[in-house]
Amino acid sequence: MRTATLGVAAACAIFSFSQAAAEQLSIRWLLIHEPSEVVERAAQDFAKRVEIETKGDLRVEVLKRSEYQSKYNGGKPFTESSAMQAVDSGKIEMVQVYTAALGEYDPKLWVFGMPYLFRDENHAEKVIDGPIGARLKDKVQRFSNMRALAIGYSGGKKIIATKGVDARRLEDLMGLRLMFGSSPVSQSIARQLGVVAYHVPVEGYTALASKNFLDGIETTPSRFFELEQYKAADTVINTGHSLLTTMIVMNKEFYQRLPEQYRSIVQQAALEIGKAERRRSLDANQMALRKLPQYGVKVIELSDEERKKFETRLHAVYESVRDLVPVSLITSIRKTASGTMAASWR
Repeated sequence: MRTATLGVAAACAIFSFSQAAAEQLSIRWLLIHEPSEVVERAAQDFAKRVEIETKGDLRVEVLKRSEYQSKYNGGKPFTESSAMQAVDSGKIEMVQVYTAALGEYDPKLWVFGMPYLFRDENHAEKVIDGPIGARLKDKVQRFSNMRALAIGYSGGKKIIATKGVDARRLEDLMGLRLMFGSSPVSQSIARQLGVVAYHVPVEGYTALASKNFLDGIETTPSRFFELEQYKAADTVINTGHSLLTTMIVMNKEFYQRLPEQYRSIVQQAALEIGKAERRRSLDANQMALRKLPQYGVKVIELSDEERKKFETRLHAVYESVRDLVPVSLITSIRKTASGTMAASWR
């Protein structure tokens, strides 16, 4: 009889553990880049793959910002900064945030925004997927309670869009009021270009520009098109001066609680969908540039001479942020060959 009682107790304990484990094996991936078809597709691909490979044991709930606000945040607004803090605290399991925002944890992460650093897309891919990218992702979990699983674009190469100014040359940007990112690298780029930089939520650009409070914006073609920023800009200079990158991050403690085989599945799935997302972002940029003239936007491609002028002017950015983004890191990235992953950085 005693044995039977112990057996029932053990069964109850196992059942209770299984219930707790089931609750832990649910991931909420918040899509803070709203709207964005590329990011949402990547998240859905991740969810499908993880659920199939874990036979449904690990469930992934993909939530747009509005959905999360309604379901989990009492209808209150939720910013990218709030999302990052929520993952850090464990309130949310997973989110994709701008790498520049993560630079607050380690300034070296601002390196992806450095002007004209990458020779071409293959060069950027080798850096991201190689030892340098791995070390930079590791910086996130060293200084936060987040684990960086993969690097994405969710934008890719940047452009400068203007309203009412036929900007074709570097000199044409001088004195313009442009919306720029808030990182030291972005602010240094703005200073070197001679523009007056404003940092406002991306959703607010169109209204401000329509009221003539802004002359333009630093953005990417796909975001410019998808957010309908063309309604408040009529010229795009395809400068391609830096990359807009993101990181897919997961709460570190949650990740560590996963069974080892599930950690492997999550990590590999994130790496592969991150790679696919980067390719789709580049394709979306090209498609946007082709469509913009249909919406009355003039797309200006820089001549080799004019591009060289931009590169020369923005070279000063490297010196201005060298205490934040070390020369050794820049050198290692430049030494990375497009065809190999030979370079490393410590």
